[in-house]
Amino acid sequence: MHCVMRMRAQPGFTTLRGQSRNMKTLFLRQLDRQFYLRPSKIREIVRETLTSWDMTKRRPREGVECSRFLRAHEA
Repeated sequence: MHCVMRMRAQPGFTTLRGQSRNMKTLFLRQLDRQFYLRPSKIREIVRETLTSWDMTKRRPREGVECSRFLRAHEA
């Protein structure tokens, strides 16, 4: 659920009105990759994971939840 809420806040989401579910999913995946595959974001995530046991457990769980959501909502 966190994954969806974060994605809806991305700029350009409202421009997808009238598009197919598959197109929306592809667009959201692209936004997600652009956001999380930045070197600064990767460093931040790794640092958080290495310094906090809670984050070490939480990050993979969120990733699995987001992946399941995207797979379940493919057209």
